[in-house]
Amino acid sequence: MLPSKTVQVEVTSPYPEVLSMAQALLAANDLDGLVSLLPIRETALRTQVASALSLRSNQDYEAVARVCIRDSDKLQQQLRGKIGSLI
Repeated sequence: MLPSKTVQVEVTSPYPEVLSMAQALLAANDLDGLVSLLPIRETALRTQVASALSLRSNQDYEAVARVCIRDSDKLQQQLRGKIGSLI
C-alpha cells in the first residue's frame, strides 16, 4: 500500500467582491445590472417566482414567460433591446 499524502489547496473566495458589487447595484437601484451580475437561473429565485405565481415548476414558469413574450409586441421589443446583441 502506498503511503498517504496530504495536499493543501488555497483558493481566494470571490464572494466578498461579488457581494460588494451586488450591494452597490442594489443601492443604485440598478436591477438590470443586478440580474446581469447574478442571473436568476443561477439562484433559487426562479422556484420562488414560480411558487408565488402558483405554478408547479420552473418549467411551467418558463412556459408562461414564453407565452407572455409571444403575445406582447412591447415585451418582445424590450427583450430585444436587452439581449439583441447576444443573438
